[in-house]
Amino acid sequence: MDSLFRPQVGAAREQDWMGSVRLLRHRLGWWLALLPAGTVLVLAGLLLFGEYTRAAHMRGQLLPSGGLVRVAAPASGSVSRVAVDEGQQVEAGAVLIELSIERDSGSVGRTADAVAAELASQRQRQQTELDELSRSTVRQQQLLQQQRQALRSQLALLESTRAIRRQQFEGAQRLLEQIEPIRASGQLTALQIHQYETAALEAKAQVDLVQLQHLNLSAEIADLSAQLAEL
Repeated sequence: MDSLFRPQVGAAREQDWMGSVRLLRHRLGWWLALLPAGTVLVLAGLLLFGEYTRAAHMRGQLLPSGGLVRVAAPASGSVSRVAVDEGQQVEAGAVLIELSIERDSGSVGRTADAVAAELASQRQRQQTELDELSRSTVRQQQLLQQQRQALRSQLALLESTRAIRRQQFEGAQRLLEQIEPIRASGQLTALQIHQYETAALEAKAQVDLVQLQHLNLSAEIADLSAQLAEL
């Protein structure tokens, strides 16, 4: 009977008793496949668009960016009422707190007397310093005036000396001009001519020296006058 069929048919019938194999897809398969992809997308979004704030433990004191305003009480006392809340905005001149001040009339009177005495003592010291400064200024003025007067006397004497030196120089210069025509005649020796020229040069040097001294004295007098004007 087996020869009626091909060998392949017989082999196929021998495996029919085992049944066919069928692979079933799990219902959660797609969700399980999408879960890693969604996780990757969320992480990528956080990296691209998210913000990271590093947490650190710090010790210190927090202050406003505009700074703190310290308000001094006009007198010492106890706080009886707080008129504003913490963080509340206030205007200039607004009441912040109320103080309860207990005063002893006797101690206040003694304090006022002590303050008045201290102020009087300060005024007396200041007046003494002003008087001393005024006397010192007067003495300095007198000293500067004396120095200026002495320099003016020296300047007057120097002007007379300058006039004499100029006359001497002009005389020596005229003498040189007079001997110029007879220089070539041989009536004067070379030594005599040299002496005349030397005398003229010395007279010119004396004029220049006196002129320099005159300028220095004039500058000193101007400086003393400026110091007197500042006092």
